Amino acid sequence: MSIFHSTLSRRDFMKYVGLTAVGTGGAAAITPVFHDIDEAIVSNSNGWKRPWYVKERELGNPTIEIDWSQTTRYDARETAHVTHAMAQYYGADQIKNVLATSGVGIMQGKCRKDAVTQGQKGFNLRDNALRLGAAVWATGSWTGPTVTGPDFYGLPRWNDSPENNLRMLRAAMNFYGAAAIAVSEFSENEKKLLCSWDRGGATFNATYIDQWPPPITVSRKIEIENVDQGYVTPEKFVVPNNPKMFVVGFTIPMSRDAWRCNPSAVLDAANISRYRLRGDVENSAQAFIKALGFQCLGLGPYPLLAAQASAVLGGTAELARNHCVAISPERGPIDGYYEFMTDLPLEPTHPIDAGLNRFCHSCHKCADFCPPQVITYDKEPSWDPPQKAFEHEQGIPPRTSAPNKCAGRGKKVFWSDSPACNYYNAYSGLPAQCGMCMSTCTFNVNTGAMVHQVVKGIVGTTDIFNGLFYQGAKTFGYGASTNKVDSWWAQDYPAYGYDTVAGSHNGGY
Repeated sequence: MSIFHSTLSRRDFMKYVGLTAVGTGGAAAITPVFHDIDEAIVSNSNGWKRPWYVKERELGNPTIEIDWSQTTRYDARETAHVTHAMAQYYGADQIKNVLATSGVGIMQGKCRKDAVTQGQKGFNLRDNALRLGAAVWATGSWTGPTVTGPDFYGLPRWNDSPENNLRMLRAAMNFYGAAAIAVSEFSENEKKLLCSWDRGGATFNATYIDQWPPPITVSRKIEIENVDQGYVTPEKFVVPNNPKMFVVGFTIPMSRDAWRCNPSAVLDAANISRYRLRGDVENSAQAFIKALGFQCLGLGPYPLLAAQASAVLGGTAELARNHCVAISPERGPIDGYYEFMTDLPLEPTHPIDAGLNRFCHSCHKCADFCPPQVITYDKEPSWDPPQKAFEHEQGIPPRTSAPNKCAGRGKKVFWSDSPACNYYNAYSGLPAQCGMCMSTCTFNVNTGAMVHQVVKGIVGTTDIFNGLFYQGAKTFGYGASTNKVDSWWAQDYPAYGYDTVAGSHNGGY
């Protein structure tokens, strides 16, 4: 059922988006029109003001289809970042040979050193120093820092409604540095999104190519137990099942301008920065929630849950053509998504429809610019992750017959070839990560130009112009280039390199 209580004719709609001579131009496409008081109320639920074209959907019903009966807890030791997993797909000898000759491109090795030594564009000493500075961050813990709780003051723990608690937590996390938060109940379905194992020390570790599995103290189990408080031991992270728990997903923006400096160490610095900022935000959020008298579990296992799933189910983003990428209405694809768990009562947030996933059905710009061609060109999403290499892949060695365990089932999406993507990123001799899909995404645009808000409004309302906008993004040259590095150093950007007021509507912002 439509949320609208009246209808628009095609002519009236064209007037509304400013595409006829009698329309009101760009302002019409970004100005909300409410048909009655009900719409005015739902447009600003939970105190979170979103662009007018962002429509809320029912809880558990995002713009991708989900079959919970096919969804199982994921073993994060099977991700493509784990060297043992890559050896299953491309053969142990192939992976060992790469490690012996050049190391792993993103994390270490000869390829990066050569690029810096030779002063390769985008990788000179200055560019590399930016990356190294961005990679310094504080560590945290599963149960959070020690703080003085309500009992220290002789007070009961905080007591308010889930709705007010959500507004409170959003305000606090915005203050600490999160751009947005999404909340889901840790119900039986959401429990299937909790990883069963932490990948831990198995990440990019050649030791375990032949010695599998790694010791339980290297990659720990993540378990749900009938206890009141979460805890951690050298062998496991424990989530309590007795209190009602909530998953809080939060967004850490990255510099869109730096991401467009691709390939370069400047791009790497932008990508790495989200992990540094994530630690700051999550440590502060854990302390805040504990000071109210509740528990907050998060830092420690990585990943804890499927981060994009938390964003999509909670409404901060929609899934992209590359199934590993989510797109925010406010900031596009250049966001990092993280999550923690708490027993602070919170109102769940709804998934959204801003036309973003629908746009990806007809746009394949990310696939066009993907160097190894590991993103599908399919016109419709699928339930099944690819079990062999795409025919159009380039520069990737032959794949073995090992089943694809990188991607969890139970969702109908546009699948990318995750093993091949990671091989290109980490084992093909690149001095920096790729990320070309995110750099060149049609929605990787800044927020200052009004035309981008107009386009987003139209995309969120109808799909009839999607092909036009896809072609326009290519025509106007939005995308990535190493040549943008020098100009990046010469510009004055906001703090942290991104628009910190995107989505803000109060305090004169």
